[in-house]
Amino acid sequence: MRAQTASELAIFGAVVIFVLGLVVRYATNFSLNQNQSLAAMRWAFKQSFLGSESGSTSRNFASILLIEDRKDVDVGKFGALNRSPYVVSGSGAFTKNLFMIPEWGEWWNLPVMDVFVNGKHFTFTTSGFKTYCFQPPDGSYDCADVDGAEQVRYRAQDWQNACINEAGNPFDGEACPKFFDRIPNLYYIDGSGNTHHVGRYNPGEADRFDLDRCGVADVPAGDHRETFSWQWGSTMAATRTLNLGEQGASYDVDGDLKEEQVLKVLGRSGEEQKLGAITSADACNSVNAPVYLAHVIDSQAGDMDLAYGTYDERGGKTPASGCIDQTPMKRPGLKNDMIFYADTKEGTYFSIEEGKLYEGVGSDRQFIRNVQAHDRVDIIERKFQLSNDTGRLCGNGGDVVDGAPNRGQNPDIEICNDCNNPNNVVDPNKGEVNNSLPRMFRTCFDETTKMLYIRSRIGDISGRKWITDVSGDVNPIK
Repeated sequence: MRAQTASELAIFGAVVIFVLGLVVRYATNFSLNQNQSLAAMRWAFKQSFLGSESGSTSRNFASILLIEDRKDVDVGKFGALNRSPYVVSGSGAFTKNLFMIPEWGEWWNLPVMDVFVNGKHFTFTTSGFKTYCFQPPDGSYDCADVDGAEQVRYRAQDWQNACINEAGNPFDGEACPKFFDRIPNLYYIDGSGNTHHVGRYNPGEADRFDLDRCGVADVPAGDHRETFSWQWGSTMAATRTLNLGEQGASYDVDGDLKEEQVLKVLGRSGEEQKLGAITSADACNSVNAPVYLAHVIDSQAGDMDLAYGTYDERGGKTPASGCIDQTPMKRPGLKNDMIFYADTKEGTYFSIEEGKLYEGVGSDRQFIRNVQAHDRVDIIERKFQLSNDTGRLCGNGGDVVDGAPNRGQNPDIEICNDCNNPNNVVDPNKGEVNNSLPRMFRTCFDETTKMLYIRSRIGDISGRKWITDVSGDVNPIK
């Protein structure tokens, strides 16, 4: 009976200890998750405030992604050997520049997002400045003569041949490009069941329902068009016809079916319109002319394209692609796959020492020691897909050598390209440092695939040492 009682107590005790371990593990993980969430929110508010104090609008709405690999809680004999990833995000606005619009070329005011991975800090822009050039069908204006401008592929139907000025008179035989914007369908139904549309939405114009603007209406005629959520609208792009206002106007000017923020437009002879309401003095002193250049903020031109959607994923056709299917774009952001390496000192993964420590000379005191020690380095690789190579991670031939780490913008970039080479290959001409580590263990950006390999090297030298006095035990050590 005594043996049975002892066995039952041992089993019950083991179950209690196991359940207690699970409770501690859950509580620790929950506490770490909550702490990370609050830390991300605090970081977002702090970054927004610091940006505001420096006069920048880049973090008016700060967005933070925080990733940390913490040691897991383990009730086993050998202690915690694994790591659990904690991935949280936070956002916040703490700024006095909420309605401040970046001027053309102020790259430091472009919106950015911050990514922290085990202490490594990366900043990615979510838009970029672009200059688009519109070359008329008759070739009377050559975009190749404009430095830094990207020619927009406009079809003949995207030009308005009979351009008119503010007085209703035609220009001197010049065509105007059309800028397109999305018109929401705001409507109400009266008591008689009739539908009334508010604003510019017009269900009677079939070409407005050509959603990919490739020549065929995508929404059937009838009630479908009455209740469809949006349609395309077109505006004649002339320097005095467009009203950019104080905040800039949103138009799709490059034919990618996504709207850009237009900051300034220029005519062939230098006629200009920029941010600000058109005044009577402007009307007297300026000439209305077809737009040939547009300076815009393009949300697809930053490191990260946050406007990415299923249409990009399947490579849908657009006017910019010549109305043929595109190559599917890769989804930007953190990838799901992760690689974990463990490198140990002299082949020792962990060490456990148990047994008699010593017997005091001339004394009957006895001790037992229990020592647990880790001495290793964990190398954790994560992949972050970017949309564009803007030169902020690796130089593109400007202020930073082509292919060299741009540590001025992102100091935690160690090398560029050849990211999975198992050998230690360095190029001192590009600022690479010979630190004896293989390239595959260093944080690296591949400019061809636009993939950022974030490699965290985390040391684990944790351990414990227990010394127990067993002199008073009934059965001392012999």
